[in-house]
Amino acid sequence: KERRENKVEAKEDQKAARAVAISQHQRKEGGQVILTSAGAIRDAIFSPKPNLNRGPTPVVALDCEMVGVEGNLDALARVSIVNYNGHVLMDKFVRPEKHIIDFRSWVSGVHPFHLREENGAIPFKEAKLQALRLLKEKVIVG
Repeated sequence: KERRENKVEAKEDQKAARAVAISQHQRKEGGQVILTSAGAIRDAIFSPKPNLNRGPTPVVALDCEMVGVEGNLDALARVSIVNYNGHVLMDKFVRPEKHIIDFRSWVSGVHPFHLREENGAIPFKEAKLQALRLLKEKVIVG
C-alpha cells in the first residue's frame, strides 16, 4: 500500500513539474495558450516513458537535416528516427558525398565539426543502409 502511495505521489510530482515547465514557456494570446519555444514543447509535453518499448515499432518518425552541396543541390547531413513511443532508434550525422557549400546551420543546427569522422559522422551510403533497415515495412511519419 505504501509503495502504491509513493507511485501516486511521484506521478503527481511529475504532473506538477510538467505544468511548471509549460508555464515558464508560454503566453496567453486571445484566450489561447501559446508555447514560446520548440524546446518547451518537446521538454514539457513530450517525454518518452522509460518503461515503454524502446525497440522497433510498426510506426516510426523520421527527420532529416540537409546541407547545400556543389551543383546547387541538397544533401543529407543528419538523420533521426524514433519509434512510436519516442525512443531514439537512430540519430546520426552523415558525411555527404559532395563538397558542402552551405551548412545552413541557422536552420539545420549542423556545423562542420559534426560531420567529422572522428566525431562519429558516417558516410552517406552507410547511413542509407542503416536507415533502410529501420524503416523497412514501417509506417513513416515525418
